[in-house]
Amino acid sequence: MGIKMNQKVNEGSTAYQANGAMTVNNGMTFTEVRQLFEDLFERNFPRLVDAAAEKAQENLLKFYNEVASKLKEHEGTIDFGKFTNPNTQYLLSSTITDAARTGNNLEFLSEALVTGLRSDSSEMLDIITEQALGLIPRLTNLHINTITLNQYIRNMRTLNIHDFSESAHKDTAVLKLLGEFNNISMGTIHYITSLGIASYINVVKYNEYESVFKNHYPDLYGTKKENEIKTDIEIKSPSMKIMFDVFETKNVFQLTLNPVGQLIALINLKKVLGNLDYSIWIK
Repeated sequence: MGIKMNQKVNEGSTAYQANGAMTVNNGMTFTEVRQLFEDLFERNFPRLVDAAAEKAQENLLKFYNEVASKLKEHEGTIDFGKFTNPNTQYLLSSTITDAARTGNNLEFLSEALVTGLRSDSSEMLDIITEQALGLIPRLTNLHINTITLNQYIRNMRTLNIHDFSESAHKDTAVLKLLGEFNNISMGTIHYITSLGIASYINVVKYNEYESVFKNHYPDLYGTKKENEIKTDIEIKSPSMKIMFDVFETKNVFQLTLNPVGQLIALINLKKVLGNLDYSIWIK
């Protein structure tokens, strides 16, 4: 029951096929990485019936392609020697199990896995990626988008701007990424906190615009009041106004993400903001 790397893939996808001549760091080849995926799959799914086995293999192939794509993306910074580390193989085994079993959040799983394989990854980031790998399969798109909204508003800002309209293009891209989030409920908030990726403090909403924007942009809003800031944001970045309204009314402002929650949110934001240095937030 092996992975056939010449299988047909969906339109827009790429199946990575490596041969033995393609050697990477520490003498390990992409073929050997693929074989490791196969071996761990066989170990974790030894007796699946045909229909279940076919679906699990399909999920595994998608996951391998995601991982291979990201390995190539970060080719110069990947320490392929980590694949021989017992801890890495344990993490890979459990991640392959989750990926093959559910087929959910494969892009997030592959990004977290490859982040931990980078030679420039800090010890703290390695620990956080390990924790994230176990929690990502337990999150839905709504949960991921909720923590992404919190991360973007509470912990990120656009640097070196002289007017908030200069942030509008990024805000619009993030709003499009988040899509529909009217379904955020207190159940969503409590589930996120139950996983240990955020803490929840039941505080009364009070001047959230001042709290966020005076802190992020003191030169723009340091002397302005709540309503003045709110009006300026609505005019100059309508997308931020939409996101901030949800941040307030859906109680997302009551969440404080821990480093695992931040990493998952940053992986999501990377889709529209480009390459992000996770170590800025995870130290």
